[in-house]
Amino acid sequence: RGSSISPSPLGLPPSVATKFACSTIMAAFRFAVAVPFVFLLLASVSTLTSASTATVAARTDVTPLQKVLQLLEGMAAKGKQEKHEEEVEFAKFQEWCDGTREGTTKSI
Repeated sequence: RGSSISPSPLGLPPSVATKFACSTIMAAFRFAVAVPFVFLLLASVSTLTSASTATVAARTDVTPLQKVLQLLEGMAAKGKQEKHEEEVEFAKFQEWCDGTREGTTKSI
């Protein structure tokens, strides 16, 4: 009765309940991010498979697996390009920050 901190609905001490809630939220977040990605990947493979079966008679040089690998390689190349662009932008920003900091220090 002397304590103003109420126990959690699970009957756990507040510090344990908070850690439990945080870990539960993080697990749910990971699940919420991972599940759509897996479904998207499966849908892509399914689409590629059905699209490729329609063209198998016409073309046998690219298999569905090869197409998926090509798409993944394209995504990796795009990611590297975007990383490079972000590094260039950050370098410009860092240079501006350093110049501003230096100018402010001199003026003070």
